Amino acid sequence: MGRASALPARPLIGFTFLGIDSMKAVSLETRKPVGKLSREDFDAFPIWQYADDEEGHDGRDETWVRPVDAASVPRRAYCHVAADFITPNEKKFFGFVTVSTLDETPEVCQGVILFNRKYLFITNPGAFGLEDSRKHLLQNLRLTEEEVFPLSFTLRVPVTGHVKYKGGLLP
Repeated sequence: MGRASALPARPLIGFTFLGIDSMKAVSLETRKPVGKLSREDFDAFPIWQYADDEEGHDGRDETWVRPVDAASVPRRAYCHVAADFITPNEKKFFGFVTVSTLDETPEVCQGVILFNRKYLFITNPGAFGLEDSRKHLLQNLRLTEEEVFPLSFTLRVPVTGHVKYKGGLLP
């Protein structure tokens, strides 16, 4: 039996933030590749981190993530956080953003809209593949660049030590 399979299930924890109630248990069954995360996963566990220390166990690789057993984004973390997106013309979408608190101040470096069972990436300007990524996003949303950007987001959980930080804009 490997180290990862010997981990016990975590106790249930619950919290309410922005009107969302959560009751959850973190266990080995909650691990999965990041590309398989769904809205239901984020409803149950609003924060996910890479399970680097579990690579190689039971076929897991660097793409596998696990829920974070916390009601807020931890300090010194790099994780995917549930978020609500709103376009300039008030269209609403659900997804997640990648939040880094490694340098103390929260930084969001990209996002994903979960739409019609697809991952629609919100790539940073200047990133490789931006043009193709934006084209894919806009085609699937059936919106123009002006109708989507700048795209505002609100995190579904707070960031530890940054109570006033609730979200921002993706250009």
